[in-house]
Amino acid sequence: MLSDQQTSDLIFLHDVEVEGEAFFDEMLRETAWATDQCYKLALMLQIETETKARIRSCLIKHRVFHEVDQGAPHRGREKAKSLASIPWTDFIGALRQEVSAYERICIDMRSRCAASAMPTLSAVVAHEHAFATFCTLETSGDSGSIAPLIRCLRFSPLD
Repeated sequence: MLSDQQTSDLIFLHDVEVEGEAFFDEMLRETAWATDQCYKLALMLQIETETKARIRSCLIKHRVFHEVDQGAPHRGREKAKSLASIPWTDFIGALRQEVSAYERICIDMRSRCAASAMPTLSAVVAHEHAFATFCTLETSGDSGSIAPLIRCLRFSPLD
């Protein structure tokens, strides 16, 4: 059984993933970036989608049936529209700042997470870490910047 705070944490994370999914989907629709950059966006979209599904499964396992915050997709799309016309390097910088904030939130949540939800939270932490590492590598011009995203897609803690 989850406490009210633990339930609230998981619902918050789910809605953040819904927002992120809409964000990356809209970025793919709105940008005129190179194919390589669109592939990177598509990987991040896939991670958002898979993480959202993992959180939803955890919520259902704990008998929490959550209606998605209908504002989350809208916020994601609006945020994407505001960033779609900036250069790729500026986008990566903005993404890195956003990811840093969510990394801190996830680390705080880990201290109060129920043991039965820990595999799910571990996946969320891995997701944020993969995005942060990708941003760092991408900023430095590392040609292997997608490696952390690929590893994250293969990450599979036991649920």
